[in-house]
Amino acid sequence: MPSLLRIMCLVLLCSAAPAMAQQTSSARIVIMNRDALVAADGSSVLTTHMEIKAMAADAASQLAQTAIGYNGTNKDVEVTEAYTKKADGRTLPVAPDAIVSRDTPRQGGVAILSDARQKLILFPNVESGDSVVYTALTRSKPLLEN
Repeated sequence: MPSLLRIMCLVLLCSAAPAMAQQTSSARIVIMNRDALVAADGSSVLTTHMEIKAMAADAASQLAQTAIGYNGTNKDVEVTEAYTKKADGRTLPVAPDAIVSRDTPRQGGVAILSDARQKLILFPNVESGDSVVYTALTRSKPLLEN
């Protein structure tokens, strides 16, 4: 049963890739790997590895501040790897203090009670032709106990 659940999660997660790629023509998803492991108690770990290439300067400035959203009540995100991959192949690692947790910014200035959080990665020196690369673990608590 856990293997069937794992396959279903992977199918659902990977189906989002085309939609993400269509959001902007100035960035291209080069690599998107997701692996979900679900434990018998219902907890899970989702490993995400992304490489996104900035095709234009506007995309580079947006990718330089990449946010990973999650629900702070039952999930936690840990970024295990993050770097800028320059067009010439050099890599510039993200400093540990350039990965920060924050509340998800509010839309329209309306105060909303929410557990929405973001892990914000501040990539160094991202320019057109460069890629941002990261690996993140999203750990989820079981929704139901026993």
